[in-house]
Amino acid sequence: MTESKRSMPLNVLETHRLILRPWTSGDVSSFHQLWGDPKVVWGRDPLADRGAAEQALAAELRRWSASPQGQGAWAVVERSSGEIIGNVSLQDSTSSAGQVELSYHVMSTRWNEGVATEASHAVLRYALLALGLKTVSAIVPVDHSPSCRVAEKLGMNRDGDVTHGGQTHHVYVFLPEEVGDHWEPVQGDWP
Repeated sequence: MTESKRSMPLNVLETHRLILRPWTSGDVSSFHQLWGDPKVVWGRDPLADRGAAEQALAAELRRWSASPQGQGAWAVVERSSGEIIGNVSLQDSTSSAGQVELSYHVMSTRWNEGVATEASHAVLRYALLALGLKTVSAIVPVDHSPSCRVAEKLGMNRDGDVTHGGQTHHVYVFLPEEVGDHWEPVQGDWP
């Protein structure tokens, strides 16, 4: 994709507890802490050291800068501490052509605090309201029940399975018209 496909930078999104902002080259330590944790990368090789994290972050920044408008990855920053505690992204789906995929990863020391759900909900609202997407999917390892619960809390419905990276994953799909009254996005959740 060319630079012209990206006509605006990734928006900063905010929730009560979190600030979601684009990753920068200065985030290497946090990037390594997140992607160097075997619990977080789940079945993939964790980043071995800071040098590997620098290379991986630089490659991701290049990839994200060439993504379609509104797609990319947000560093999930805890508002009260200023620390990066996770990552949420929107990208072209790895399982279904024409769909956009939501992914979420949180530092393992911060699991079970609702961070993934809160951050993902903000990005899902952004995808539907600001970007005008009609559907968003999530690809979740079948053996990772906390991630499956996040997708379900977001109102996503399971829509089959795929093999990705040698592992079976559930495909979850969010279709706003199927959710009804319990999920009503409110415009103005982003600056």
